[in-house]
Amino acid sequence: MRFEVENIKSEVRKTQNFYDTYPLSDGDFRDKKSVWSREDIQVNPEELDGKTILDCGCGPGNVSVYLASSVKNAHLISMDISKNSLKS
Repeated sequence: MRFEVENIKSEVRKTQNFYDTYPLSDGDFRDKKSVWSREDIQVNPEELDGKTILDCGCGPGNVSVYLASSVKNAHLISMDISKNSLKS
């Protein structure tokens, strides 16, 4: 069991280091600089009204910003392992 936990920690550190070195684009949907497009979000914002939304691995928050502006009365939680992605 200890071996598996150490492998997981190692993989998490590698992932964090990668995205700290190469953070995702901070462009948004409107200026076509984002790696995402609105079509990639397979949910109707009206279905999320009043719900709690977790954007885990949000990068610079492009999808979170879209959801925050599109969904009414939602509690949005965004998180990412990379501080540099969050800053961009």
